[in-house]
Amino acid sequence: TDLDLWIRSRGHDSEICFRNMRTNFGYLVRDVVQSGSVGDDDFTAWELAVINHNRVGDLTVWLNAFGASGKSHVTLITVVEGRQSKREFDFDVAHGDGAGGCDRRASSPAWRLLDLTDGPTR
Repeated sequence: TDLDLWIRSRGHDSEICFRNMRTNFGYLVRDVVQSGSVGDDDFTAWELAVINHNRVGDLTVWLNAFGASGKSHVTLITVVEGRQSKREFDFDVAHGDGAGGCDRRASSPAWRLLDLTDGPTR
């Protein structure tokens, strides 16, 4: 399973993703193309982004099923000002879209908008 983060910050034109891993507001530490399994605490198998500010409300974060089929169990961990939040949810897609649906994210089942304050939405 290959799930990818896509992150925008209000006021910036660039977007963090596997195609653009470094921006002026943050960077993607690693793009993981084969994620770990449920219960896997080896964080080297996780996507990791670092944002250079703590304005969570300025962020728009999408999760893309780049290469996936069926149900993926997702663990989303955020750390803001030293406070950690952990949310888990299932992302069920028939097949990944290879990021091909990035221009129509809101209507594509391979994309999921994440709410960093309250957990996943859609």
